[in-house]
Amino acid sequence: MLRTLPSYLSLALRNLARSPLRSGLTITGIAVSVAVFLTITAFYGGYRRSLDRTVERMGYEVLVTAKGCPYEAATLVMKGGNIPMYVDERVFDELRKDPDVGAISRMFMQGTPAATGSKFQVYLGVDDAYLKLKPWMKLQRGRFFEGAEASEAVLGYNVAEYLRLDLGAVIEAGPKGQTVKVVGVFDKSGTQDDGLIFLPLGFAQEAFDRQGKLTGIAVKLAKIERMDSFIERAFEIPSVQVITLAQVRGTILDLVSSARIFITAAAFVAILVASLGVFNSTMMSVLERSFEIGVMKVLGASPANVFAIVWIESALICLSGGALGAALTIVLGRFTEEAVRSVIPYAPPGHIVALTAPIAFAGLAGTLGIGLLAGFYPALKASLLRPIRSMRGTL
Repeated sequence: MLRTLPSYLSLALRNLARSPLRSGLTITGIAVSVAVFLTITAFYGGYRRSLDRTVERMGYEVLVTAKGCPYEAATLVMKGGNIPMYVDERVFDELRKDPDVGAISRMFMQGTPAATGSKFQVYLGVDDAYLKLKPWMKLQRGRFFEGAEASEAVLGYNVAEYLRLDLGAVIEAGPKGQTVKVVGVFDKSGTQDDGLIFLPLGFAQEAFDRQGKLTGIAVKLAKIERMDSFIERAFEIPSVQVITLAQVRGTILDLVSSARIFITAAAFVAILVASLGVFNSTMMSVLERSFEIGVMKVLGASPANVFAIVWIESALICLSGGALGAALTIVLGRFTEEAVRSVIPYAPPGHIVALTAPIAFAGLAGTLGIGLLAGFYPALKASLLRPIRSMRGTL
Protein backbone atom coordinates (compact mmCIF):
# COMPACT_ATOMS: atom_id res chain seq x y z
CA MET A 1 0.00 0.00 0.00
CA LEU A 2 2.64 2.50 1.03
CA ARG A 3 6.09 1.93 -0.34
CA THR A 4 7.75 5.35 -0.53
CA LEU A 5 8.97 7.72 2.18
CA PRO A 6 7.10 10.74 0.70
CA SER A 7 3.85 8.80 1.14
CA TYR A 8 4.62 8.19 4.81
CA LEU A 9 5.60 11.83 5.32
CA SER A 10 2.47 13.12 3.60
CA LEU A 11 0.17 11.03 5.80
CA ALA A 12 2.13 11.89 8.95
CA LEU A 13 1.97 15.64 8.23
CA ARG A 14 -1.74 15.39 7.47
CA ASN A 15 -2.36 13.66 10.79
CA LEU A 16 -0.37 16.28 12.73
CA ALA A 17 -2.34 19.08 11.04
CA ARG A 18 -5.60 17.66 12.43
CA SER A 19 -4.71 18.86 15.94
CA PRO A 20 -2.69 22.05 15.37
CA LEU A 21 -2.95 23.27 18.95
CA ARG A 22 -1.74 20.03 20.49
CA SER A 23 1.00 19.63 17.90
CA GLY A 24 2.05 23.26 18.29
CA LEU A 25 2.27 23.05 22.09
CA THR A 26 4.28 19.82 21.90
CA ILE A 27 6.69 21.31 19.37
CA THR A 28 7.06 24.44 21.50
CA GLY A 29 7.92 22.35 24.56
CA ILE A 30 10.61 20.52 22.62
CA ALA A 31 11.90 23.80 21.14
CA VAL A 32 12.31 25.51 24.52
CA SER A 33 14.11 22.49 26.00
CA VAL A 34 16.42 22.18 23.01
CA ALA A 35 17.12 25.93 23.01
CA VAL A 36 18.20 25.78 26.67
CA PHE A 37 20.45 22.79 26.02
CA LEU A 38 21.99 24.28 22.86
CA THR A 39 22.57 27.61 24.58
CA ILE A 40 24.42 25.93 27.44
CA THR A 41 26.54 23.87 25.07
CA ALA A 42 27.22 26.83 22.77
CA PHE A 43 28.09 29.01 25.76
CA TYR A 44 30.67 26.63 27.17
CA GLY A 45 32.32 26.09 23.78
CA GLY A 46 32.30 29.79 22.91
CA TYR A 47 33.46 30.81 26.38
CA ARG A 48 36.35 28.38 26.27
CA ARG A 49 37.48 29.54 22.83
CA SER A 50 37.22 33.21 23.80
CA LEU A 51 39.12 32.62 27.03
CA ASP A 52 41.86 30.69 25.22
CA ARG A 53 42.14 33.48 22.65
CA THR A 54 42.30 36.12 25.39
CA VAL A 55 45.02 34.26 27.31
CA GLU A 56 47.00 33.70 24.14
CA ARG A 57 46.71 37.36 23.14
CA MET A 58 47.87 38.64 26.54
CA GLY A 59 51.40 38.33 25.17
CA TYR A 60 52.97 37.04 28.36
CA GLU A 61 52.87 33.88 30.49
CA VAL A 62 53.48 35.24 33.99
CA LEU A 63 52.00 38.16 35.91
CA VAL A 64 53.70 39.48 39.05
CA THR A 65 51.48 41.51 41.39
CA ALA A 66 51.24 42.49 45.05
CA LYS A 67 50.10 39.84 47.51
CA GLY A 68 46.34 39.36 47.69
CA CYS A 69 43.82 37.27 45.82
CA PRO A 70 45.77 36.13 42.75
CA TYR A 71 42.79 35.29 40.57
CA GLU A 72 41.04 38.57 41.31
CA ALA A 73 44.17 40.45 40.27
CA ALA A 74 44.57 38.37 37.12
CA THR A 75 40.97 38.75 35.98
CA LEU A 76 41.09 42.50 36.64
CA VAL A 77 44.15 42.74 34.41
CA MET A 78 42.51 40.54 31.76
CA LYS A 79 39.26 42.49 31.57
CA GLY A 80 40.27 45.89 32.96
CA GLY A 81 39.49 47.10 36.44
CA ASN A 82 40.62 49.10 39.42
CA ILE A 83 43.40 47.15 41.13
CA PRO A 84 43.95 48.32 44.74
CA MET A 85 47.27 46.48 45.13
CA TYR A 86 50.66 47.88 44.21
CA VAL A 87 54.27 46.74 43.97
CA ASP A 88 57.34 48.95 43.99
CA GLU A 89 59.24 49.55 40.78
CA ARG A 90 62.30 48.07 42.42
CA VAL A 91 60.65 44.66 41.92
CA PHE A 92 60.70 45.30 38.19
CA ASP A 93 64.38 46.24 38.36
CA GLU A 94 65.10 42.97 40.15
CA LEU A 95 63.03 40.77 37.82
CA ARG A 96 64.45 42.08 34.57
CA LYS A 97 67.88 40.84 35.65
CA ASP A 98 66.60 37.27 35.81
CA PRO A 99 68.25 35.09 33.11
CA ASP A 100 64.95 33.37 32.20
CA VAL A 101 63.17 36.62 31.33
CA GLY A 102 62.74 37.08 27.60
CA ALA A 103 60.67 40.29 27.69
CA ILE A 104 59.22 42.27 30.58
CA SER A 105 56.93 45.28 30.88
CA ARG A 106 55.58 47.45 33.66
CA MET A 107 51.84 48.13 33.94
CA PHE A 108 49.81 50.57 36.00
CA MET A 109 46.06 50.02 35.68
CA GLN A 110 43.39 52.24 37.22
CA GLY A 111 39.75 52.93 36.58
CA THR A 112 37.41 55.85 37.09
CA PRO A 113 33.62 56.07 36.63
CA ALA A 114 32.75 56.60 32.99
CA ALA A 115 30.62 59.48 31.78
CA THR A 116 27.54 57.25 31.91
CA GLY A 117 28.22 56.43 35.56
CA SER A 118 27.36 52.76 35.01
CA LYS A 119 30.79 51.52 33.96
CA PHE A 120 34.46 52.11 34.61
CA GLN A 121 36.77 53.77 32.15
CA VAL A 122 40.04 51.90 32.47
CA TYR A 123 43.43 53.56 32.01
CA LEU A 124 46.60 51.55 31.51
CA GLY A 125 49.97 53.16 32.03
CA VAL A 126 52.61 51.32 29.98
CA ASP A 127 56.19 51.67 28.85
CA ASP A 128 57.68 51.07 25.41
CA ALA A 129 58.27 47.38 26.21
CA TYR A 130 54.51 46.76 26.29
CA LEU A 131 54.31 46.74 22.50
CA LYS A 132 57.17 44.25 22.34
CA LEU A 133 54.99 41.79 24.24
CA LYS A 134 52.14 42.36 21.79
CA PRO A 135 53.62 42.85 18.33
CA TRP A 136 50.20 42.38 16.72
CA MET A 137 48.95 45.66 18.22
CA LYS A 138 49.21 48.17 15.41
CA LEU A 139 48.30 51.83 15.32
CA GLN A 140 45.39 52.50 13.00
CA ARG A 141 46.33 56.16 12.96
CA GLY A 142 48.60 58.53 14.84
CA ARG A 143 51.68 57.61 16.86
CA PHE A 144 52.79 56.22 20.23
CA PHE A 145 53.91 58.33 23.19
CA GLU A 146 56.90 60.62 22.89
CA GLY A 147 58.04 59.96 26.46
CA ALA A 148 57.12 58.45 29.83
CA GLU A 149 55.98 61.81 31.22
CA ALA A 150 54.12 63.10 28.16
CA SER A 151 50.50 64.25 28.62
CA GLU A 152 49.35 62.02 25.80
CA ALA A 153 46.96 59.11 25.29
CA VAL A 154 46.53 56.31 22.77
CA LEU A 155 43.01 54.93 22.57
CA GLY A 156 41.87 51.37 22.15
CA TYR A 157 39.68 50.82 19.10
CA ASN A 158 36.39 50.44 21.02
CA VAL A 159 37.04 53.49 23.19
CA ALA A 160 37.65 55.67 20.14
CA GLU A 161 34.48 54.38 18.47
CA TYR A 162 32.27 54.61 21.56
CA LEU A 163 33.45 58.04 22.71
CA ARG A 164 33.80 59.30 19.12
CA LEU A 165 37.29 60.60 19.74
CA ASP A 166 40.03 61.15 17.20
CA LEU A 167 43.54 62.52 16.99
CA GLY A 168 43.93 65.88 18.68
CA ALA A 169 41.01 65.39 21.07
CA VAL A 170 41.58 66.35 24.71
CA ILE A 171 40.34 64.10 27.51
CA GLU A 172 40.71 64.02 31.29
CA ALA A 173 42.51 61.32 33.25
CA GLY A 174 42.84 60.61 36.93
CA PRO A 175 40.93 61.90 39.96
CA LYS A 176 42.36 65.40 39.44
CA GLY A 177 41.10 65.54 35.87
CA GLN A 178 44.47 66.14 34.24
CA THR A 179 44.11 66.80 30.54
CA VAL A 180 45.79 64.60 27.94
CA LYS A 181 45.89 64.83 24.18
CA VAL A 182 44.93 61.87 21.98
CA VAL A 183 47.90 61.15 19.72
CA GLY A 184 47.02 57.67 18.45
CA VAL A 185 44.32 55.05 18.02
CA PHE A 186 45.05 51.32 17.98
CA ASP A 187 43.55 49.08 15.34
CA LYS A 188 40.97 46.53 16.45
CA SER A 189 42.58 43.54 18.19
CA GLY A 190 39.53 41.67 19.49
CA THR A 191 40.97 41.66 23.03
CA GLN A 192 40.45 43.60 26.23
CA ASP A 193 42.98 46.17 24.93
CA ASP A 194 40.27 47.58 22.63
CA GLY A 195 38.48 49.00 25.68
CA LEU A 196 41.49 50.70 27.33
CA ILE A 197 42.97 54.19 27.29
CA PHE A 198 46.76 53.89 27.21
CA LEU A 199 48.87 56.48 29.02
CA PRO A 200 52.63 56.87 29.42
CA LEU A 201 53.61 55.02 32.58
CA GLY A 202 55.17 57.96 34.41
CA PHE A 203 52.29 60.29 33.61
CA ALA A 204 49.70 57.69 34.70
CA GLN A 205 51.45 57.17 38.05
CA GLU A 206 51.48 60.91 38.66
CA ALA A 207 47.89 61.43 37.51
CA PHE A 208 46.65 58.85 40.02
CA ASP A 209 49.15 59.92 42.71
CA ARG A 210 50.98 56.57 42.76
CA GLN A 211 54.52 57.55 41.85
CA GLY A 212 56.88 54.58 41.76
CA LYS A 213 54.02 52.06 42.03
CA LEU A 214 52.92 49.34 39.63
CA THR A 215 49.79 47.17 39.55
CA GLY A 216 51.47 44.41 37.58
CA ILE A 217 54.63 43.26 35.86
CA ALA A 218 54.14 41.19 32.71
CA VAL A 219 56.84 38.63 31.98
CA LYS A 220 57.38 36.63 28.80
CA LEU A 221 59.90 33.89 29.43
CA ALA A 222 62.79 33.18 27.11
CA LYS A 223 62.02 29.45 27.44
CA ILE A 224 58.62 28.34 28.65
CA GLU A 225 60.04 25.15 30.12
CA ARG A 226 61.99 27.30 32.60
CA MET A 227 58.80 28.66 34.17
CA ASP A 228 59.03 26.66 37.41
CA SER A 229 62.54 27.82 38.20
CA PHE A 230 61.62 31.45 37.43
CA ILE A 231 58.55 31.26 39.70
CA GLU A 232 60.63 29.85 42.55
CA ARG A 233 63.05 32.77 42.35
CA ALA A 234 60.26 35.35 41.97
CA PHE A 235 58.49 34.06 45.09
CA GLU A 236 61.60 34.90 47.09
CA ILE A 237 60.91 38.59 46.53
CA PRO A 238 58.94 39.94 49.54
CA SER A 239 55.34 41.14 49.19
CA VAL A 240 54.74 39.82 45.67
CA GLN A 241 52.87 36.90 44.17
CA VAL A 242 53.38 35.18 40.85
CA ILE A 243 50.41 34.12 38.71
CA THR A 244 50.58 32.06 35.56
CA LEU A 245 47.83 32.70 33.05
CA ALA A 246 47.50 28.95 32.52
CA GLN A 247 46.47 28.63 36.19
CA VAL A 248 43.94 31.43 35.82
CA ARG A 249 42.47 29.82 32.72
CA GLY A 250 42.11 26.46 34.47
CA THR A 251 40.49 27.98 37.56
CA ILE A 252 37.96 30.02 35.56
CA LEU A 253 37.03 27.02 33.41
CA ASP A 254 36.60 24.86 36.53
CA LEU A 255 34.14 27.38 37.99
CA VAL A 256 32.22 27.65 34.73
CA SER A 257 32.18 23.86 34.32
CA SER A 258 30.71 23.39 37.81
CA ALA A 259 27.85 25.77 37.03
CA ARG A 260 27.41 24.15 33.63
CA ILE A 261 26.86 20.72 35.21
CA PHE A 262 23.91 21.93 37.30
CA ILE A 263 22.34 23.91 34.47
CA THR A 264 22.77 21.00 32.04
CA ALA A 265 21.07 18.69 34.53
CA ALA A 266 18.12 21.08 34.64
CA ALA A 267 18.06 21.14 30.83
CA PHE A 268 17.97 17.34 30.71
CA VAL A 269 15.00 17.35 33.09
CA ALA A 270 13.23 19.81 30.78
CA ILE A 271 14.00 17.58 27.78
CA LEU A 272 12.67 14.54 29.67
CA VAL A 273 9.42 16.37 30.43
CA ALA A 274 9.16 17.46 26.79
CA SER A 275 9.74 13.88 25.60
CA LEU A 276 6.91 12.72 27.85
CA GLY A 277 4.79 15.37 26.16
CA VAL A 278 5.69 13.87 22.78
CA PHE A 279 4.75 10.41 24.04
CA ASN A 280 1.43 11.68 25.40
CA SER A 281 0.60 13.62 22.22
CA THR A 282 1.39 10.67 19.96
CA MET A 283 -0.53 8.24 22.16
CA MET A 284 -3.60 10.49 22.18
CA SER A 285 -3.41 10.76 18.40
CA VAL A 286 -3.38 6.95 18.09
CA LEU A 287 -6.38 6.55 20.39
CA GLU A 288 -8.36 9.20 18.52
CA ARG A 289 -7.63 7.56 15.17
CA SER A 290 -8.18 3.95 16.17
CA PHE A 291 -11.21 3.66 13.82
CA GLU A 292 -9.20 5.11 10.93
CA ILE A 293 -6.30 2.77 11.64
CA GLY A 294 -8.71 -0.18 11.56
CA VAL A 295 -10.03 0.93 8.17
CA MET A 296 -6.47 1.26 6.84
CA LYS A 297 -5.71 -2.29 7.89
CA VAL A 298 -8.87 -3.59 6.29
CA LEU A 299 -7.86 -1.85 3.06
CA GLY A 300 -4.49 -3.56 3.07
CA ALA A 301 -2.14 -1.54 5.29
CA SER A 302 0.32 -3.80 7.05
CA PRO A 303 1.35 -3.40 10.72
CA ALA A 304 4.70 -2.11 9.44
CA ASN A 305 2.92 0.60 7.41
CA VAL A 306 0.95 1.77 10.43
CA PHE A 307 4.00 1.61 12.68
CA ALA A 308 6.02 3.73 10.23
CA ILE A 309 3.34 6.42 9.91
CA VAL A 310 2.97 6.91 13.68
CA TRP A 311 6.71 6.70 14.29
CA ILE A 312 7.35 9.33 11.61
CA GLU A 313 4.76 11.61 13.24
CA SER A 314 6.67 11.49 16.50
CA ALA A 315 9.99 12.08 14.73
CA LEU A 316 8.58 15.06 12.81
CA ILE A 317 7.33 16.67 16.04
CA CYS A 318 10.77 16.42 17.59
CA LEU A 319 12.66 17.50 14.47
CA SER A 320 10.40 20.53 14.15
CA GLY A 321 10.98 21.35 17.81
CA GLY A 322 14.73 20.87 17.40
CA ALA A 323 14.88 23.17 14.37
CA LEU A 324 12.80 25.79 16.17
CA GLY A 325 15.04 25.46 19.24
CA ALA A 326 18.17 26.02 17.14
CA ALA A 327 16.55 29.07 15.55
CA LEU A 328 15.67 30.46 18.99
CA THR A 329 19.26 29.95 20.10
CA ILE A 330 20.55 31.95 17.13
CA VAL A 331 17.96 34.73 17.38
CA LEU A 332 18.19 35.13 21.16
CA GLY A 333 21.91 34.40 21.37
CA ARG A 334 22.96 38.04 21.71
CA PHE A 335 20.43 38.71 24.50
CA THR A 336 21.52 35.53 26.26
CA GLU A 337 25.14 36.60 25.92
CA GLU A 338 24.44 39.95 27.57
CA ALA A 339 22.57 38.25 30.41
CA VAL A 340 25.42 35.78 30.94
CA ARG A 341 28.01 38.58 30.98
CA SER A 342 26.11 40.30 33.77
CA VAL A 343 26.25 37.31 36.14
CA ILE A 344 29.57 35.53 35.55
CA PRO A 345 32.73 36.87 37.24
CA TYR A 346 34.79 37.12 34.06
CA ALA A 347 33.58 37.26 30.48
CA PRO A 348 36.26 37.40 27.79
CA PRO A 349 35.74 39.64 24.76
CA GLY A 350 34.14 38.22 21.64
CA HIS A 351 31.08 36.00 21.24
CA ILE A 352 30.73 33.61 24.17
CA VAL A 353 27.44 32.06 23.00
CA ALA A 354 28.53 30.64 19.66
CA LEU A 355 26.22 28.06 18.10
CA THR A 356 28.33 26.10 15.63
CA ALA A 357 27.09 23.72 12.95
CA PRO A 358 28.32 20.58 14.80
CA ILE A 359 26.45 21.64 17.97
CA ALA A 360 23.28 22.38 16.01
CA PHE A 361 23.43 19.05 14.13
CA ALA A 362 24.08 17.22 17.40
CA GLY A 363 21.00 18.90 18.88
CA LEU A 364 18.87 17.88 15.91
CA ALA A 365 20.17 14.32 16.08
CA GLY A 366 19.36 14.21 19.78
CA THR A 367 15.80 15.43 19.25
CA LEU A 368 15.33 12.86 16.47
CA GLY A 369 16.45 10.16 18.89
CA ILE A 370 13.98 11.45 21.49
CA GLY A 371 11.19 11.39 18.90
CA LEU A 372 11.96 7.84 17.86
CA LEU A 373 12.14 6.70 21.46
CA ALA A 374 9.02 8.53 22.63
CA GLY A 375 7.03 7.38 19.61
CA PHE A 376 8.06 3.73 19.66
CA TYR A 377 5.39 2.46 22.04
CA PRO A 378 2.49 4.44 20.50
CA ALA A 379 3.58 3.25 17.04
CA LEU A 380 3.79 -0.32 18.27
CA LYS A 381 0.38 0.02 19.89
CA ALA A 382 -1.09 1.29 16.64
CA SER A 383 0.51 -1.46 14.57
CA LEU A 384 -0.96 -4.16 16.83
CA LEU A 385 -4.54 -2.83 16.76
CA ARG A 386 -7.00 -5.45 15.60
CA PRO A 387 -9.16 -3.98 12.80
CA ILE A 388 -12.54 -5.33 14.02
CA ARG A 389 -12.07 -4.18 17.62
CA SER A 390 -10.71 -0.78 16.63
CA MET A 391 -13.58 -0.17 14.19
CA ARG A 392 -16.02 -1.00 17.02
CA GLY A 393 -14.27 1.62 19.18
CA THR A 394 -12.59 -0.86 21.53
CA LEU A 395 -8.82 -1.43 21.83
